Amino acid sequence: MADTHSQKSQRAVARSRSFFLHLWQLALCLAFCMAGPHTQAHAKASVVTFDVPGATERKYQGTAPNGINAGGDAAGYYVRRHRFHGFIRAADGEFTTFDVGKKTQALPSGINAGGEVTGFYFDDAGFMRGFVRAADGSVVSFEGLGGRNGTDPVAINDRGTAAGYYLDNNFAAHGFVRLSDGALTGFDAPGAGTGSNEGTFVTNLSPKDKTTGYFVDSNLVSHGLIRASGGHITTFDISGSAGTSPQGINAEGYDCGSFLDSNAASHGFIRSPDGQVTTFDVSGAGTGAGQGTFGYFLNRKGLMGGFTIDSNFNYHGFLRHPSGRITLVNVRGAASGSKEGTLVLGVNDNGEAVGWYVDKRHVYHGFLRTP
Repeated sequence: MADTHSQKSQRAVARSRSFFLHLWQLALCLAFCMAGPHTQAHAKASVVTFDVPGATERKYQGTAPNGINAGGDAAGYYVRRHRFHGFIRAADGEFTTFDVGKKTQALPSGINAGGEVTGFYFDDAGFMRGFVRAADGSVVSFEGLGGRNGTDPVAINDRGTAAGYYLDNNFAAHGFVRLSDGALTGFDAPGAGTGSNEGTFVTNLSPKDKTTGYFVDSNLVSHGLIRASGGHITTFDISGSAGTSPQGINAEGYDCGSFLDSNAASHGFIRSPDGQVTTFDVSGAGTGAGQGTFGYFLNRKGLMGGFTIDSNFNYHGFLRHPSGRITLVNVRGAASGSKEGTLVLGVNDNGEAVGWYVDKRHVYHGFLRTP
């Protein structure tokens, strides 16, 4: 049977998000978990674990926070009765859950200091559409220019600017920036391919409207990109790499992410505004294909959040300090098997880190780490 456009759209997005392939495989299973909050002491830091009340508790399902703002509010999604729903967890632990329409499914990806949330939802026909939810609960939906096959906003800053990518009729990706007044600008990195799974993928947005991400050329090789607020695009590759995938950018213009070696193992990097690159590996990271070190988010002070995948395909969260010192983040309750463990997915300017962990039942749970 031929695939529908919505099926192709969901698979194209799943393949495009570099090391987040596993998250999408889990997301398609549908359903999540609940439990009371639990506080852990990690040296001088504390970790609070949480689950959205009313979420379903089953294998390969759980609570998935994806972002944190300056005030410590986290946003993400959970699943109840086989449908995705958005949530905000306030710094005081109070939950707000929401949907985009009555029959749609919402997957938030970021939250700003004003409480605005962005992400995407599946409409009634199964297509991805972007949304911005205001702090008062009102929602505006949108799609990229010609993005009928999918629009995926990945971040929103304190100006109310959202950024991400959309898929055209060929399932090629194009970057976009959407201002707070709704004005949307699409763009393509020079050298980006125009076929399925090719194109320009925006992965993050700075407080000053700079975007970062990567583009995939016609040979299916990824290259880094930074787009200034004025539209100028800088492309780059980590020397000797087989693929470069930036994931985070801060207010000072520093960029972070990962790159592939000849064995398809990943290594972390941080790139300064003048183009100086520092590469690193977290101790214990695997060296085989699909393993390694993944830089994911960078705050204003240069604190990086990310995770590693070891030789057993177990996840370990980490924080890399501006000095280069690494702090491992392994949440109590995270299991040690394949596709289990801890992932750090967001860090605010106060050093608070958010992410999720996978227990021995393969159930997902959220956590907030406070320094």
